Amino acid sequence: MTDAASPPAAPPLPPRRKRRTKPEPPAPYCQWEYVEPELTPALTPEQVRELYAADHIEALRRWKRSVPRRPHHCRVGTSYYPEADRSVPYIRLRGGWLAQAGFVAGDQVRVEFLRDALVLSRIPPPPPPPEMPKRRSRKPSWRD
Repeated sequence: MTDAASPPAAPPLPPRRKRRTKPEPPAPYCQWEYVEPELTPALTPEQVRELYAADHIEALRRWKRSVPRRPHHCRVGTSYYPEADRSVPYIRLRGGWLAQAGFVAGDQVRVEFLRDALVLSRIPPPPPPPEMPKRRSRKPSWRD
């Protein structure tokens, strides 16, 4: 039984023919050939000593560069305060020699004025607060 409202079924389509394509050429023959690398000649003991000496000299140069150099002098510059509309002197200090002197980033510094000198001293950090004894919590028991 067919519904009067549905259209009649379409006839099936005939199968499509496959297109002929060119066959892919075969992969070219590949043969791997292992080539031994040329061996470098071993160093003579004299050459080894020369290399070690050059490395040692370079290490000494690097070590000398890593030792902080203390400044012989600093220049006082000027900075501008826009709120007060005036220039003020300033001194900028930086270098590894500050760490050698015991200053660390974040330290507080005391500045003292003497006749022709400024004395900078590190203010030691306050001691940590003493640890409070831990309160023992009462564990619930099965008897409660």
